[in-house]
Amino acid sequence: MILFLDLMLFIVIALVLLSFITQVAIPWKNKTPLFPLLRKSETAEKIEEASEELEHVAELEQLAEMQEEINRRKAQLMKDEK
Repeated sequence: MILFLDLMLFIVIALVLLSFITQVAIPWKNKTPLFPLLRKSETAEKIEEASEELEHVAELEQLAEMQEEINRRKAQLMKDEK
């Protein structure tokens, strides 16, 4: 039981040290923002912007199709009136 607790203590200390080194020490040395795991990457932001743009374009295409349908029906009605 004591061996298990010693092993668990060693693992917890190793994880805390590893987290500190990767999230604080290395970014601080490189003069980059701390806790990079908690920040959105530039790539993720670009993907999100592209996704929003794609949704907007899809909506515009749908509206254009609806406008074409309205114009077609309007032309049909005007043709039927004559």
